[in-house]
Amino acid sequence: MGGEAGVCDTPGSFVKRLRLAGGTYRIRGTLPDYPVSFQGQGQGRTVLDGFIYLRSGMVLSDLMMTGGGVQVEAGEAPRLVRCWIRGNGVGLECRANSAPLLSHCTIAENSDGVNCQEDSSPILDHCTIYRNTRSGVYCHPYSAPILKSCIVWENSDGAIHKGEGVAPEVSYSCLDSREVWPGAGNINDDPLLCSDGWDTPDLLVSTQEEMDDALSAVDSPRFELEPQSPCLRTGEGGSNMGADAGICQPLGDVKLRLRLAPGTYEAPRLPQSRAVDLQGAGQEETILEGTLSGLRGVVVSDLTITGGGVRVEGQGEAPEILRCRIRGNSTGVRCWNSAPLLEDCSIVENSDHGVYCDVGSAPVLRGCTIAGNSAATEGGGIYCNGREPTSQ
Repeated sequence: MGGEAGVCDTPGSFVKRLRLAGGTYRIRGTLPDYPVSFQGQGQGRTVLDGFIYLRSGMVLSDLMMTGGGVQVEAGEAPRLVRCWIRGNGVGLECRANSAPLLSHCTIAENSDGVNCQEDSSPILDHCTIYRNTRSGVYCHPYSAPILKSCIVWENSDGAIHKGEGVAPEVSYSCLDSREVWPGAGNINDDPLLCSDGWDTPDLLVSTQEEMDDALSAVDSPRFELEPQSPCLRTGEGGSNMGADAGICQPLGDVKLRLRLAPGTYEAPRLPQSRAVDLQGAGQEETILEGTLSGLRGVVVSDLTITGGGVRVEGQGEAPEILRCRIRGNSTGVRCWNSAPLLEDCSIVENSDHGVYCDVGSAPVLRGCTIAGNSAATEGGGIYCNGREPTSQ
C-alpha cells in the first residue's frame, strides 16, 4: 500500500559510523543497542573521555581513549584499529567469552593494560603495551589471549600474569620477561622505544596548553622505534613489532629549549629528568605568573616573572637566569644550597626581599639592578643566611 518508498533497514542490520573531528568528546552512559563505529582524526587529535562499552560490529579507529577505560561486553567481538588507550583504570577490560581484535594499538599508562576475564580470547596484533602500573596483560583462569607481533614492556607487575588454565598464544613479540616467552620469533631484548618526548631540540609555543603539553612530553615516550631496535623487521612476515609508530632519530644529550612567544603563561616547575631551557621574547612580551622552580642546569632568559618568584633549591644547582625582570613577587629569588647566575636582570618591587640566600647558597649577581624591594626586617634587597653572594 502507498507509494514506492523502498524498504528501510532495521537498526540491527547496519552499522552507523560517526566521523569525529579533532577534539575531546565526553562519553556519557551506555551506547545504543545497534552498532556504532567511531573514526577519529588521529590518536593525538581525537579523544574519547570516559568509559566506553563495545559490542560486536563496532569499529573504533584513529583516536585516543582516556579517563575511564574500554570494556568489551560478554560474548562480543568489536575491533579497535590504530587507537591509543591511555590514563585509565583498566585500559581494556575483556568480559567473559569476548573476543575483541586490536590492531596497531598502544595501551599505556593505565593500571592493568589488558584484563582478560574467564574464557575471553582477545587478539592483539601489532600492539604496544607499555608502562602500565600493574600487569601488561592480566589473564584470569581459562582466558586465552593471542599476541602477534606485539611489544609488552616496562609494566610494573610484568608482561603477562597467568591464572589457572591459561596458555597465552604469543608469537613474534618482544616481552619484558626474564626468559624468552615460549613461541615462534619471540625476544626479550629492550625494544628501544624512543624516549625523547620531542622530535626537535628547539620548540616554539604560543599558548599555555602548548607549553604544558611540551613540558609533560619530556618524560613521555613517543613509541617510535630507534634505528637500532631489535623489533625492526622481526615481527611476523618481516614487519616491525608493536604499533609501528615509525622510526625516530634520538636527540641524545642535546639540550632542549622551549621558546615562549609573546603572552602570559603560568610559571612551571620544569622537568627533573632532563634540562629544558626557557627563552622568552623579551621582558615586556613574555610573562610568567607564579613560582618558577625545578631549575636544574637550565638557562632562563628574556622574560618577566611575577606573582610568585624564582626558586633555586637543591644541592649545587647552578642555573643561569639572563636578562629577566623579577618583579612583584613575595621573594624575588630564593636560593637554598645552590649557586645560580643572575646576569643583566632587574629584581625590583618584591615584598619579602629581592634575593634571599638561604643555607649553603652562593649566587652570582652580574650586572643586575636590585631596587625597590622591601622586607619585614632589614636587608630588603639581599638577605644572606650564611655565605654572601658574589657581585660583579
